[in-house]
Amino acid sequence: MNATLEIHRKSSFLACARRVHIWIDNQEVGAIANGKTASVELLPGRHVIATKLGMTFGPESILELGAGQTMRLFCKIRMGMMQSSFALFREDGSKLAGDAGPARHHGALVLTFGILGFLFGILGLAALIQGILDLGKMSKGEMDSSGRVLTTIGMVLGGVGFVLNLLLLIGLFVLRSAPLHG
Repeated sequence: MNATLEIHRKSSFLACARRVHIWIDNQEVGAIANGKTASVELLPGRHVIATKLGMTFGPESILELGAGQTMRLFCKIRMGMMQSSFALFREDGSKLAGDAGPARHHGALVLTFGILGFLFGILGLAALIQGILDLGKMSKGEMDSSGRVLTTIGMVLGGVGFVLNLLLLIGLFVLRSAPLHG
């Protein structure tokens, strides 16, 4: 007999147009719209569950489900300075027990923004800031450190791209404000 997992997303103005993607055992099993509920049947036993908003995964947690058991969870948005994610809570508001390890890294995203920073300086600045934040989390063990190289390269490229774009803008400003001689 399978177990049932019900996940309710409370209605909220924040990220109301975006769906929360639910990942169980490293596979996406569904997406939940604002104010909706999703139900998933699972084999009894231990499962790793996480949420994903855009390219950002929320914290992973471990669930233990018994045969015939129905577990209800609530999904709430967690706002951050550079990124937001959704976290799962039990019916009583408590966090899920069992940490499944450090958060996933954003190395590919930081690298992509770092490269695009040569064309659009603001993306380079975003790569630089996100890279600094992520490397700090990796040093504390809060984030998967396998993305350290990608993050570092993206952060450096982003910083260089941002500075080059800034110097170009300053140069254009100086040239336009310089008086024309004869």
